[in-house]
Amino acid sequence: MRWIRDIVLLLVLLAVGSGVAYYRMEESENDQAIERTAADARRLGTEIRYRAATKNAVLNGRGWPITVSPDWFELSEPPTNALVGDEHPWLEIAPPEMAGFTHPQVRMVINQQLAGFWYNPYQGIVRARVPVMVSDQAATELYNRINASTIPSIHWTEKPQAIPNVTDEQGHLKQQAEGEPKDAAPAAPKHEPAVVVVKKTRPKK
Repeated sequence: MRWIRDIVLLLVLLAVGSGVAYYRMEESENDQAIERTAADARRLGTEIRYRAATKNAVLNGRGWPITVSPDWFELSEPPTNALVGDEHPWLEIAPPEMAGFTHPQVRMVINQQLAGFWYNPYQGIVRARVPVMVSDQAATELYNRINASTIPSIHWTEKPQAIPNVTDEQGHLKQQAEGEPKDAAPAAPKHEPAVVVVKKTRPKK
């Protein structure tokens, strides 16, 4: 019966070998997705700075594009956060009340409404969100790796900077600062973050 034992041992070794090979392949694919997301976050930031410098976009009072269009990337696919699913919006644009932040308040895609990328048009900053991880430490390390940042925790509460002359397109923040006349209409509510969605299949031009 020794041959049966040898066959069983061989099968066990093959199973272990296959498991190790699969784990390494999965780890390699994950590393590639991380590097691709980090590179695309930089590419997105570079394009925004280019558009600001050349004024080849609608700019706000601080000189940054008020939004980002996937059509800017005519010669290639738009930058992609390869770590989140296609069901997430492409990019979230921070509202005026978030002008002083250098990171989104929610940095993990905890639901399908959160976008893969976050853009602050008052400072020209782009960040990539990360998926929910097995631990907060792992999520923090991944976020810092992708965004070349050094936040102490994925749930870190950031103290916003004072950003002067921040107004929205309707000017209601300026109106509030100057004081509203008694017969003025009620102040507009706080902005909901705007999101830009990229279709899975882009139409060919």
